[in-house]
Amino acid sequence: MPGTHSREPAKPSGGKTPEQSSSSRTPPRTSAPDLEKHFKDFGSTPRKTALPIYRRRLNKDMGGRHVEVPLAKFKQLIPWKTLTKEVLEKIAALEFNEKVFKGLTFLIYLQCDVAQNILDTCYDTQLKLASPSGQHKLVAKVTGSRTDPNIADGGTGKKPDVILYPDTPKASDQHDRKKRGLPKSAEGDHEMEGKDQKQTLVQVDDAAVTVQPDFQGRQSPFWIPLNEEDEQGATDSRPFESGADGAAEARGQIIEYATEVMRNQPRLFCFMTVVAGCHARFLRWDRWGAIVSESFNFVRNKEIMFEFLYNYGAMTQAERGYDPKVIPATDSEIREMMAWKTTIMRDEGKRLSSYQEKCFDEAMSGKWSICKVFVPKEDIIPPADLGPKETDHASAALEVADDARNAADNPLAGLELIVGRPLHASRSLIDRSTKAHVAYDMKNNRLVFMKTSWRAESTKVPAERDTYIHLWSHGVRHIARPVSAGDVSSDGVLQRTLTQTYAKREQTAVGRIHYRLVIDEVYEPMETYLHPYEMVVVLSGALIAHEDAWTKAHVLHRDISVNNVMIKRTGPEQGQVIGILIDWDLCKHEKDIEKGVTQASRSGTWQFMSALLLVFPKKVHRLSDDLESFVHLLHWLIRKR
Repeated sequence: MPGTHSREPAKPSGGKTPEQSSSSRTPPRTSAPDLEKHFKDFGSTPRKTALPIYRRRLNKDMGGRHVEVPLAKFKQLIPWKTLTKEVLEKIAALEFNEKVFKGLTFLIYLQCDVAQNILDTCYDTQLKLASPSGQHKLVAKVTGSRTDPNIADGGTGKKPDVILYPDTPKASDQHDRKKRGLPKSAEGDHEMEGKDQKQTLVQVDDAAVTVQPDFQGRQSPFWIPLNEEDEQGATDSRPFESGADGAAEARGQIIEYATEVMRNQPRLFCFMTVVAGCHARFLRWDRWGAIVSESFNFVRNKEIMFEFLYNYGAMTQAERGYDPKVIPATDSEIREMMAWKTTIMRDEGKRLSSYQEKCFDEAMSGKWSICKVFVPKEDIIPPADLGPKETDHASAALEVADDARNAADNPLAGLELIVGRPLHASRSLIDRSTKAHVAYDMKNNRLVFMKTSWRAESTKVPAERDTYIHLWSHGVRHIARPVSAGDVSSDGVLQRTLTQTYAKREQTAVGRIHYRLVIDEVYEPMETYLHPYEMVVVLSGALIAHEDAWTKAHVLHRDISVNNVMIKRTGPEQGQVIGILIDWDLCKHEKDIEKGVTQASRSGTWQFMSALLLVFPKKVHRLSDDLESFVHLLHWLIRKR
């Protein structure tokens, strides 16, 4: 998915087919483009008005995705160890002050010292505790006076008051208040954000904690016992997700913080602790939803919280949810990449386009964590699998074919990609959650595009790798050329979501699998066309790709949008362009179309959906719907200019 690339699809839920009802008018579910442009569209709308609306929409999008489990069952999700006698003696004097958690918000910051002392104990040499291999102690630091301007594709103005970061010289330098280091959300682990006297955010590593001293049932995101009698006997008599005034907004705030952690760090999941007064719940977020523990009083039962903090501090990065296939790039690897960029820009025949150079500079500027991504040799797509090569791709295809053939012939070969700030990171915590990166291919010395997403775990939905091979083998023109594609695994185990396995039986519990696609070129977004003639040429190229796919390969795209039509520049002059149709992960084969929907919610980008699909979300998606989407796309592009 090259360029700025596709964003999360809208998913209208509910509704009936025209045959079932002519009065069904179910509006589409909130889409990631909606969430992404939410703040932009408010313009002069006060933040106090915009933010609550945004959070309520996040909560609506997550409806039914919080799954409650007993505390004992939640402990099974992490390598939980009961504190030893030596550790208990070391921290015996520590306690949480009940008056603080029922009092003024700014005093809660002082309680971070309790967490820091417990984290320090994980690495106490006097107790002869071995630190995890390759791990560093987490250090807390107050950073409330500094905003985070570099979050993914635009700053949010957030000011985490306290962060935790690895105790290394490099991290300390990056998090110095007086220096412009890495974004705290992308690199810092522990965040505490003060809002007002009613709500504070504390984030322990990636474990966000919403503290609400003045809770009393009004804004608690989940139902919290108001006294010990309720805690002992009435937990089953109350709804799990609170319906009190402000509760939806409070849940939206929690979802917002979890989203920022997941979209700005290479994560498969993250942990969180929600606090309301003296009660708390543990949460584990992934791309399906959140597993939530039952409530407990962490002041009177401090051992539970102490054990969590201690075990969390002793976890490896992978156990905390970081993707083990993504590691920090070394200084020498970064220097090698920068030297390549300097060299290639001197070569008129191979130099990057102005757009590609801009994307590279923004991604690798140093204000963002630069990482190395490992792609196994099994994911490499042999050139022979891609069938015929079109004349307008000839020179590039031959070069890529040689590179790919060399990689495929080497039994030890895979890909090592250097990535930095993403071109795009979805604002949707759940479902596909697409991320797009400009990536430097270290072995083949070239710039490629990498897309990661979470595909539905269903045999009824074809993998994008198989779709591209099918399209290329049938001679479909004006489509991207994949270098590698496949499900991501760690030590032979697929990276998949877990929350759906805890969902209620009546829920549609289709899980998600982490998927990675690498394309041989970084294309330009459709909206960057320089002249109306270019727009027409690019749209015509996309139509050719769509026609070829339908008539030659019997595949319907089903997600025509401004993010899925890209520009390939063939020369420096205006009009020297080709239209490329990308993002085939929602397509469907003709033989499967009449079988109806395969997922509970409608996929697609709602701004470009046909009128009938919007009115009847369960209608079968046909060729006419895609052609209407092209008309909406044309109108969109004209109005944007």
